[in-house]
Order: sequence, then structure tokens, then C-alpha cells
Amino acid sequence: DCEVCAAGKFNSQLGATSITACIDCPLGYWADAGADRCSPCVPGYYGTAAGCMPCSGEGWLCDVSGLTGPRAAVGYYASTASTNASQFTISKCVPFEACLGTCDQSEREQLLLVKDNAKSVQCAAATGEESCSPGYEGPRCSMCTEFAEGVECSADQVNGYYRRNQRCVP
Repeated sequence: DCEVCAAGKFNSQLGATSITACIDCPLGYWADAGADRCSPCVPGYYGTAAGCMPCSGEGWLCDVSGLTGPRAAVGYYASTASTNASQFTISKCVPFEACLGTCDQSEREQLLLVKDNAKSVQCAAATGEESCSPGYEGPRCSMCTEFAEGVECSADQVNGYYRRNQRCVP
């Protein structure tokens, strides 16, 4: 009697005779029982050891195939990339503009005009400090980028930011 691999496992060896030939799918991928290969979780989902899960938390964005965890949408900060959904920490940024790091300058300007409709501007999702806008860094993009001694300022290159009215400014 042949045994099929369980869901979440695959076997691409034709004629394998043992269930031990079944291999776990990598995170971000899934296979139904009896599959000969794993497929990536589609956009809108992320992969865990238990399968592809819907990306449904506030500020969560799963915009590409094969993700192992949700990333942060604009205006949010993802502090971890974990394989356990209860460990995902995606927080709303205060101020909103601190977490627009994957947006270019024109997208950031447009987002500041339509904060309540941030989905109207599509910037890439992010994890960690890649979420931070220029001038912001640290957990939840909550700190201003520090001044670097011995570095000259120019019109093209800002050297450090300071906090003014809850915002980091050059």
C-alpha cells in the first residue's frame, strides 16, 4: 500500500516507498496531502507551519507570494517577523508620517494629504526600520536620526534631525 504525504509535506521522488521520503514545505509555502511540490502562499496570505493564513490584522500587508509573516502597511511598524501569528507586532505609528520609509518623496507628500485614505497610495510593505521615513529610526520609528559629528551638511544630504512638535525635522 502506498501512503501519501500529509498536508504541509511533499515528495517529488517517483516511486518512493516510505513515508519518510516526505519533506516539510518551507515556511511561506504549502502543499495539500499527496502533493509532489509545495506552492507559495498567494498574496493576501502568509505561511506558517500550519498552512497559509489570511493576512487580516490591522496594518498587516501581504502583498507578495511566499511570505512567512505579514509586513507593515504604510503608517505602521512591524517589529518582528515571526512564524507564530500571536508574535507579530505591527503597531500604528505616531506620528503617521514616521512610517512611510518605503515611499518615495512624492508618495510621502501625497500620503500626508490623504492620511485617512492611505490605501489610495501603494508603497511597498516593510519590516523593521525599513518602515521608517527619513529622519526617523528605532522601535516604531519613534526616535530622530542622530547628528553625526564631523559630517558636513549640504542641500542634498541632511545630517541629523531634531524633535519639534512631535516630528523629526532636519
